[in-house]
Amino acid sequence: MLLLRDGRVLAWDEYGDLGGRAVLWFHGAPSCRLEGRLFAEWASANGVRVIVPDRPGMGRSTPSPGATVGSWSSDVVALLDHLGLARVSVMGGSGGGPYVLGLAACWPERVDDVVVLAGGGVDPAGRGASGWVDRVAGWLAWRAPRVLGAYFSVMRALRRLPVAWVAAVPGVDAGLVALVGPVLSETFAQGVRGAVADFRRLGGPWGFGVGEIGVRVLVIQGDVDAFVPVRQARHFAARIPEARLEVVKGAGHVGVIRDWERVSVILGWSSERSDGA
Repeated sequence: MLLLRDGRVLAWDEYGDLGGRAVLWFHGAPSCRLEGRLFAEWASANGVRVIVPDRPGMGRSTPSPGATVGSWSSDVVALLDHLGLARVSVMGGSGGGPYVLGLAACWPERVDDVVVLAGGGVDPAGRGASGWVDRVAGWLAWRAPRVLGAYFSVMRALRRLPVAWVAAVPGVDAGLVALVGPVLSETFAQGVRGAVADFRRLGGPWGFGVGEIGVRVLVIQGDVDAFVPVRQARHFAARIPEARLEVVKGAGHVGVIRDWERVSVILGWSSERSDGA
């Protein structure tokens, strides 16, 4: 854990090859740093060090009233300084996508590769591009936070469902299901207010404009994503000056988020490994 200058705590975990390429991963919403376990095996095998911070009020990070998507990037930069990392690749999936853009917009000198996988949130300059899940959650976070909090309380309770029951459902990834309980337990370790505040940030003013991003951004989106529509990825790609959009046919929300091998190939990480870098 890192003690920030204002007395708050920023918690994070690391996975994979701790001597490898440093990649920041911004978790979804609601979620926490334990989401990094999804990529630990791949990262270890591919020379990648995955650093996953908890956002305010989730996991073990202290709440940060009044924070925006953009302003939270200052906490991340404090973590990079603490770890002695001048620049990193930054990636995020679902609700973590806007935070990736926030770091790229506010601290471009600290990022190398920038990747958004099935990125959610509600861009203030293009609310209609977002899916109904993000729009409803953002609206509730601002207008009826107790209702959204009640929903998260139910989600928190469901973490106790026997994993074997869910894993027995045909087509369900047993490994992914096994992570649901631990991730949700840790996400709501401080209660549900942190998750509500996260959706308030995602559904309100971000503190920067997507069009202000001056670095290259890779946007990857599945065309059968039930949570984030393709139009949202196209919206981001059209507004970010140096964006590259990859639409993956037949891929859903989680499938895109977990496909780090695709990212590695597109960005040339695989070539670097083969060259001995």
